Amino acid sequence: MTHPYDNYYRAGMPLRPPPPRAVASDLWFEPRKAMLGAWIDVRREPVETARTRLMADHLWQGDEPMDALVAAFRRLGSAGGRRMLDQALTHGIDSLDDPLPELVNLFALLDNPPDWYDPDLWEYGRRLWINVSLAGKMAMGVQDFMGTFVGAEVASAVGQTGRFVRDPYRRGLESSVWFRSVTAPGALERRNPIFHDTVRVRRPHGPPRPPHRPDVGPQHPRRPLSRGPGRNPRHPVRPPRQHRRHPALSRLTLSPGC
Repeated sequence: MTHPYDNYYRAGMPLRPPPPRAVASDLWFEPRKAMLGAWIDVRREPVETARTRLMADHLWQGDEPMDALVAAFRRLGSAGGRRMLDQALTHGIDSLDDPLPELVNLFALLDNPPDWYDPDLWEYGRRLWINVSLAGKMAMGVQDFMGTFVGAEVASAVGQTGRFVRDPYRRGLESSVWFRSVTAPGALERRNPIFHDTVRVRRPHGPPRPPHRPDVGPQHPRRPLSRGPGRNPRHPVRPPRQHRRHPALSRLTLSPGC
């Protein structure tokens, strides 16, 4: 039986409650207070806002255009599908004689970023990240590692694919190279090879999703593998305007990095 929350969000739909794994737990209260207490008032139950409610809803949300493309590749054959994707990335969707409808739909989004996408804001964030201390970067790496192995749906998908067991060094190197490359100037420009690699990274996150589609009943412990923890290229989470124009941040002088 299909779970009532197993669907793709559309504007105006009632927001879904967070999956059970996303409910606040006392287990994390003291660590949160230790990490964030110097900057914010840490509460046992985080304050709910319109943005956090939307994020909670989207913890049920897959990657609709890529999920459809992965299903089409499964019908066509993975090797042929990857060749079509690579050609469309390098030479444009119009270079294909008979592109899959699912591929056309995906490239309609890749070639036409949403109006809220702000390349100047992305560049500012990139420079801010480049200027983070070595200790800060190492902390981010440790948190990413922890999220991969104990982060609920992410850990389930990683375990399902088995690559960290069969080929741990290559799998780890792939992630490290991508995380380094995406900090380069112009990494989200449509014709940039780094952006092409970002889309290629997005594709293999689709196949593990169907086995994790939630079912109804306690005998089905699966939880949705959402795209929330791994936000897709061209669809970054847009920070609130007051955060983008914080006076303290506006005084920073950031070097372009490399």
